[in-house]
This record gives sequence, C-alpha cells and structure tokens, in this order.
Amino acid sequence: MNLFNWKGGVSWWLSGIWSALVAASLLWNSYQARQTALELGSTEAELSYNKDLVYRLWAAGHGGVYVPITPETQPNPYLSHVPERDIKTPSGRADPDKPGIHDAPGA
Repeated sequence: MNLFNWKGGVSWWLSGIWSALVAASLLWNSYQARQTALELGSTEAELSYNKDLVYRLWAAGHGGVYVPITPETQPNPYLSHVPERDIKTPSGRADPDKPGIHDAPGA
C-alpha cells in the first residue's frame, strides 16, 4: 500500500497533522486564557487592597471618623480615655470616633 496515495495515506496523514495542530492551538489558547485570568485577578486584588489602604490612611490621618452607634458599631472601649471620642449631633444622636483601622467594613 502506498502511504502517499491521495486516496489513502496522505489524507490520513494530513488530517492527523491538522488535528494535532488544532489540539495544540486549543491547549495553547486555554493556557493563555488561564494566565490572563490569573493576572487580572491578581491585579484586581492588589487594586482593592491599595484602595482600602488609602482609605484607612486617609481616615487615620484625619483622626478617624464619627459613626452612629448601632448594634454592629459600638464605641471602641480602648479609646475611652480620648477626649471628644463620643459626641452628640444636634439631633441628639451619639457618634463615637472610630480610628482609621476600624473604618473599613468587617474591621
């Protein structure tokens, strides 16, 4: 049997080579897509961290922020010695000072 006969071997060889090229292209593109997704995720995480850091530094640089007292947001007992930690708004609402480290959600 002649492997280079168009009715036989060559068409099988060409289809095999073509299939291998398509499979290699698929694998390479999958790898590139994964690398790009990991890079974008890492960049987003770094941006989020930097945003939180800038906000906390800003709040700490301004002496903290005043927030209303709620069941979730209680005055910091470690700041009880700080003058003007607890203030009242003109409407009578109590707002304790929160230092920058406590400003971010979940902190």
